[in-house]
Amino acid sequence: MKKLLKRFVSVVTILVLTLSFTACSADPNCGNYKCKNVTVDGISVPASQAFDSGADIVLKTAGACDVTIDGHKYGASWKSDSNKITIFLQQTEWAGTLSGNTLNIEVTEINDSEKIKMVMEFEKE
Repeated sequence: MKKLLKRFVSVVTILVLTLSFTACSADPNCGNYKCKNVTVDGISVPASQAFDSGADIVLKTAGACDVTIDGHKYGASWKSDSNKITIFLQQTEWAGTLSGNTLNIEVTEINDSEKIKMVMEFEKE
C-alpha cells in the first residue's frame, strides 16, 4: 500500500511540474522583459541613465506580472489583445505594444499641469 501511495504522489508531482512549465509556454507573451531605452518628450537615453537599478517586467501566467523599477518591485496584472498589452499597476494602466521580442510601454503623466510622455522599450530575455 505504501508503495502504491508513493507512486501516486510521484505521478501527481510530475504532472503538476509538467503543467507549470508548459502553462506559460502556451502564451508567447510570458517572460522577462528588461528595459533597454527610455524616451521622454522625444529625448531618448539608455535605461541605465534613467533608472540606476534598471527596470524590468515579468509577464506571468493567469494575468499576473511583476514590475521592478529602480530596485522597487510591484505586483501587477496584465492582459493582451493581439499585439496590445495593458499592465494594471497601482491604480494606473500602462498601455503597450508587443512586436517580436520588443515591448514598448507608453506612460503619460500630468505634473504641474504639464503633460509628460514617457516610452520605455523593453526587450525579452
